[in-house]
Amino acid sequence: MRGYYALPLLWRDDIIGWGNLAVVDNRLQSQLGYVSGKPPRDARFKRALDEELERLRTFLGLAYEPPRICRRLLFLRKWSHEQEAYGEVFA
Repeated sequence: MRGYYALPLLWRDDIIGWGNLAVVDNRLQSQLGYVSGKPPRDARFKRALDEELERLRTFLGLAYEPPRICRRLLFLRKWSHEQEAYGEVFA
């Protein structure tokens, strides 16, 4: 998945990488690259990136997609309810 051009990825006063974005099956797909090879470890960066991608989804009229951590929590919650339905109880 590649777009027509890479968008610069800015953090504070630096250009730290690039992003290739595309809409596939009405969902925003992002492929990010970093000059250092990995994203900043600062939790504020992750939060800012998720917020910016959500703003882009809204601008494009795409459905809301929870941030990665929320998707994991929703999956675990659904999984635990399914286990309870089968009679398995967690201590």
